[in-house]
Order: sequence, then structure tokens, then C-alpha cells
Amino acid sequence: MTGLLGGGSAAVGAKQATGTKVKGLPLGHMKIQVGPMKNEQILYILLDRALIYFSHVINWAHSRRDQPKSLRLKSDPTKKGFTSQWDASLKKLFSFFLKPLKKGTG
Repeated sequence: MTGLLGGGSAAVGAKQATGTKVKGLPLGHMKIQVGPMKNEQILYILLDRALIYFSHVINWAHSRRDQPKSLRLKSDPTKKGFTSQWDASLKKLFSFFLKPLKKGTG
């Protein structure tokens, strides 16, 4: 019963919050849609970033206090991410999973 009461009051409160004004400007009533994606490079960048963080986490001992070599500033500007080493078949597979993100769902 408490969950139903809480959910109902949250719905009513959300409805009231969208009609609230702050310094004369209304809150809510605005919808922003980003997409559909035209360039899939951003997803390669995000995937590389996630894989880099993951590799740091799994290779970092709990009791270590020094900074790992891979986290220090690199002077090599040609350093590339994990996805730059993928062959054509892996890139094709990744693109297959990106297709729904490229389509506009309206």
C-alpha cells in the first residue's frame, strides 16, 4: 500500500513540477531529441574509453599506491585505442549493432 501511495504522489508531484516557474521561466514542457546518429566514430571513442578504464581496473592491485605507467602523460601522439586494431570483420560486427542507433525512431 505504501508503494502505491508513494508512486501516486510522485506522479502528481511530477505533473506539478512541470508547471512550476522559476524567475518567470517555465520548467518542463521541453523535449530534446538527439539523433539519429550520422557518424559512428563517437561510439568507437566511447568504447575505447570504456575498454581503457576496464583494463586499468582489472590490472590495478588494491594496495598499490604508485601511478601506473599507462596513466602517466604520454608523449606519443600516435597512440591509438583498442578498436583501431580491429580487423574488418570485427568492425562490420560492431556496425551491425550500431544500425538501430542510426535509425530515427521518430
